[in-house]
Amino acid sequence: MMDLDFETALKGIGGLEPTSKAASAPMMAPHLGPVASAFAHLPLESLAEGLEPEIEEIRSALLAIPTSAITSEEDWMKVARALAHEAAVFKKMKESLWKLLDEVSRRAPGYDQEDNRDRFERYIGEARNSATPITIASVYHLAWAHGWQGLSRSNNSTSIADPTTVAQLPSQPRAVHVSSLPIVPPKRKWLHGTDLIRGSVSLLVAPGGRAKSTWLLVCALACASGKPLLDAHIFGGPLRVLCLSTEDGISEMSLRLRVAMKHFGLTDADVCRSSERKEIERFLIAPGSMHSLPS
Repeated sequence: MMDLDFETALKGIGGLEPTSKAASAPMMAPHLGPVASAFAHLPLESLAEGLEPEIEEIRSALLAIPTSAITSEEDWMKVARALAHEAAVFKKMKESLWKLLDEVSRRAPGYDQEDNRDRFERYIGEARNSATPITIASVYHLAWAHGWQGLSRSNNSTSIADPTTVAQLPSQPRAVHVSSLPIVPPKRKWLHGTDLIRGSVSLLVAPGGRAKSTWLLVCALACASGKPLLDAHIFGGPLRVLCLSTEDGISEMSLRLRVAMKHFGLTDADVCRSSERKEIERFLIAPGSMHSLPS
């Protein structure tokens, strides 16, 4: 996310004057009530941009639902309305979602593709007007009830039309006995103080303009150089670091990096290690919010 002050941004957006009575009325998001006035000028679909679900995850959930669970009209309609609701929110995914519904519907008795398509289109139109809609969460809930453990990449190529594959899905225990735990659990593999730990994802959260990106960059330099730039010990350092940025270009990242290195008195030699043949970089950046991945 960009480092903008949230309240300032909202005031700036909210300062827009409506051009008509229709524009001044609170916009209704599907089943979420009135949308904040700060976003009232935006097309409803734009509020969901960047939140598109993964079509293979939906497909994997449908795969886990046995045919017996959608043989009745009521059960099939729940699945159809759930996919239609998703298509109403994410219009670009409409055809992909229809194909999933058509594929899974072939397993149910009384399959009628033309009638199913008509109903799918009607359900899409009705999705925005229902106070208690059936959403994609219903599909996931039904899949979980039949042993689905989430998307398995190895099963992506499996056809929904083959109900025998449901029994082949791996079933992992969701709970373990205390007696199965190791008597002496392995120690935590800290990397940077007690901020970063190997094998886990660390999330840095703060309001806009609080220097999250700057902190991450300095943390990355600390890990790559093995020096406690933030007064935190570097375990096993120096470490290899990759900075991925979807916010800043190479020029901005270069500027921030060089200023930070100058401030802490670092040179290029501090973030690479020597070998007999060549210098091996420990710090790599990929321009394009900034994520530091030490290893």
